[in-house]
Amino acid sequence: MIANLHTCKDEVQEQIYLIARQFGQDGVDNADLAAQMSKLRKELDGIDEKLVLRQKMLDDANATITEAKQRLAEMKYEHSRMQEVLGEDSDLHSI
Repeated sequence: MIANLHTCKDEVQEQIYLIARQFGQDGVDNADLAAQMSKLRKELDGIDEKLVLRQKMLDDANATITEAKQRLAEMKYEHSRMQEVLGEDSDLHSI
């Protein structure tokens, strides 16, 4: 999703660039170009907002995954320790 937004952003920026090159040329309607440019800039702002939101969501998801992995490692360690203790207890009972 983030890659798609970057692609859209690149396309809009390219359109803005092409329109900007047309300003002041003979036979073009500068007012129309300005309106198109304004519309594209608003679209670009919307894309930037979505990118910020998606990046935050991705960062939050990565943090959650990291925390889960740490918790899993802790649980595995505890499980291992419990098996050692239980193994020692069963050794005592067999005596």
